[in-house]
Amino acid sequence: MAAAAVVVSHNFGVKLGELTADPIYGLTGFTLGQHAVHVFFVLSGLLVSSSLARSSDLWDFAVARGLRIFPALLACVVATTLVLGPVFTSLSSRDYLANPAVLRHAAQSLTLLLPRAELPGLFADNPVGPEVNLSLWTLKYEVACYTFLGILSVTKLLNGRRGAMCLSLVTVAIFVSYANPEWIKDDTSLDNARRFLLCFTLGALAFHIRSNLLLLPIVPIPLLAVCWALQLAATPLIVLLTAYSTLVAASFRIPVASRWCDHNDLSYGLYLYGWPVAQAVLAAFPLLYMWHLNALTFGIALPIAAMSWVLLERPALALRGR
Repeated sequence: MAAAAVVVSHNFGVKLGELTADPIYGLTGFTLGQHAVHVFFVLSGLLVSSSLARSSDLWDFAVARGLRIFPALLACVVATTLVLGPVFTSLSSRDYLANPAVLRHAAQSLTLLLPRAELPGLFADNPVGPEVNLSLWTLKYEVACYTFLGILSVTKLLNGRRGAMCLSLVTVAIFVSYANPEWIKDDTSLDNARRFLLCFTLGALAFHIRSNLLLLPIVPIPLLAVCWALQLAATPLIVLLTAYSTLVAASFRIPVASRWCDHNDLSYGLYLYGWPVAQAVLAAFPLLYMWHLNALTFGIALPIAAMSWVLLERPALALRGR
């Protein structure tokens, strides 16, 4: 659901040329996609902490994280540069493939440095511009959070009760950092890192206090009331509301859906391919209505995400034991 929310939110930008055209942005100060990414980081903190607890050592943990992120990312970058690019570029295939920007885009995307790099002649006439895959920009923050957790593990700060205490202190420190807007400017890389780390830390903290954590559906209501009273401008409260609501929602079982989701995960593939598929669809059919764009994007991206899971992501995860 979070991955689908990112796609829907991004499609407002793809169609209208401005990411903040997402109507949720005017209500909360964050787009629907940004809220969904917050959910991703909360769940990541929870599940990656569980992965770390099961790991035999830090190397085993690092291998597991690498196998989860990079095989599917590599396939996406190859598909984007060598399949999507030659089909939709305004250049000839020979000129496109000979352009050094193709290799630069692949290298920067795989190293998570500048995944917004353009491809020659691709999507130049689209409303949002030649952005090839906007979704990739959050991956460097994800890997940074893995590194943060690994450092805490190496320094023994996650052992026993120290884990909950340490993560609580990090959470409080991040909350305090919002006290003065001049300390960290909004909409900067440092601000993004702070917000994503807060989401991730809350998820990790939930794992460490899981035996004492009460998940009550009524709790998000007063949190929502506080956020509304503050005109939804208090980012830490919004993140706290998102984190708790995510954990509450995740505690429910929906028989058929839950059993299927226990063994299949299309979220990463949908997240990776949603943006380039939407850009390609709009490049091919520029007069589409928004609901047409969403329908075609999901109709194409979901089967690709399923293939990514079956052919790459699940087999890659199975390699961890080797």
